[in-house]
Amino acid sequence: MGLFQVDGLNCCTDNHIGRCIPGSEDDTKCDNICKKNCKGGHCKVIGKTPPNHFCHCLC
Repeated sequence: MGLFQVDGLNCCTDNHIGRCIPGSEDDTKCDNICKKNCKGGHCKVIGKTPPNHFCHCLC
């Protein structure tokens, strides 16, 4: 499946939206943004060097 834009975010990939802390209200924000055209989403941290907080939109 390809990438789809959602208000500047891509489905099926990690998107940098600024602060996105797993387990916080940021998860809800990420999920709501991604649900517009994707199957929802969640925050995740990749690596230790900023920017390392991402909103992953599911496909």
